[in-house]
Amino acid sequence: MYVILLLIVTGIVHTALALFLWYDSLNYIKVSTSAVFSYLDPFFAIALGFIFLGQKPTIMQIAGIILISISGIMVSLKESAQKSY
Repeated sequence: MYVILLLIVTGIVHTALALFLWYDSLNYIKVSTSAVFSYLDPFFAIALGFIFLGQKPTIMQIAGIILISISGIMVSLKESAQKSY
């Protein structure tokens, strides 16, 4: 019974509520900004795993974080450069 309760809470809070908030926020931000945020999901998963669970990231994960961060910065810089024209 306890497992079923955990599944229901996880389904409602961590899935339904999170997706509702995400899709609702898309009404207020640009698609390119939301794409950058969606790319940061693995970064936050690794960072929060390190902070709260003590999981040490591997070299491949660190390389992925760096590449994701660089691509997010590049998209943001490109978007801000296009605004100036």
